[in-house]
Amino acid sequence: MPSRGRPEGVVANVTAPVPPFQDEKFIERLLHYITQGDETSLVMSTAKALGVEDYMIDLKNQIVLDLRIDFLRFCADQKYGPSQILHLMRWMEHFQSIVENGCDTEEMRCELMNFVSSEIEEGWKWRQTPPVDEIATEPPPSSKNFNKKGMRATDKVAIEEVEAAALLPRENIYLTKEGVGPFCTYLLHGIIQHASLHAYLACHQRETRAPNDIFVFTELPVIAPPLRLYNALEKPSTEPSTKNDMLKRLRGTELALLMNEYEETMIKEELWRKIKQTEDEMQIFIENDGSKRAVEDTYERLEADLTQRQRRILQRITDLEKKLSLTSSPQTL
Repeated sequence: MPSRGRPEGVVANVTAPVPPFQDEKFIERLLHYITQGDETSLVMSTAKALGVEDYMIDLKNQIVLDLRIDFLRFCADQKYGPSQILHLMRWMEHFQSIVENGCDTEEMRCELMNFVSSEIEEGWKWRQTPPVDEIATEPPPSSKNFNKKGMRATDKVAIEEVEAAALLPRENIYLTKEGVGPFCTYLLHGIIQHASLHAYLACHQRETRAPNDIFVFTELPVIAPPLRLYNALEKPSTEPSTKNDMLKRLRGTELALLMNEYEETMIKEELWRKIKQTEDEMQIFIENDGSKRAVEDTYERLEADLTQRQRRILQRITDLEKKLSLTSSPQTL
């Protein structure tokens, strides 16, 4: 006989779907399309993930789609992995938001220098930190003079090392000194030289125009209505406009059209001048030998600083071991 108790429900934890451009498998599929030369699948998948399926009729969405596909092709040429692509994509979205807010060349240069310094420092930390598996399998110290206090201190140091290693990615996703140059060059040609265009698209909405009416004359056999019906519906006509009034209206319309064309031409010329100026300034910054030397000096300074920190940590551990050995030696005697 079945039980009469309260029926038990099944509880399932449903996780939220991961956005496409945060999924490494989706990035791998896009890289496969690029390798195989499948242009149609690449464009359709990228447009659907970005939500710009109407890129054929929307210029802003077409620019967004072209920028993302161009970045994926660059990553495929540089042999970047999915994890590194996601890492660079997050920073590029942050950098593009700064550009869209209308920052100047100096702010873009500072942001780029901070990114380069961060990449070099984090990459050096990742190479200096052993994997979590090696830390977990490291044998405990075999000294018999360790008391409980010494064991607790050693365990605490081991736990801190494991936690520090767990915060780092399992693979090196940071750019090296050799990889910084191509990435900065891509930023120059992909975003920086078009900074005015990105800022304009972010601040101006798409113009909506009234649809154009097309009139087609067709002849159909229609029965003519009686004249008395036409005379009943006829309204008193107003005074006809003179030829001078018609000429004035035509001249006013032509003058308005010419003024609009002149304003659009001036806006395009100003936009092109700003783009050219930004490109020249950033090209000088990228090709300047002083900037390369600054990157190397930053790397050497960070390396010296981290080396000094490691020495201080080792010195404290050595002093701690000496103190523990002194406190435990009377007990053994």
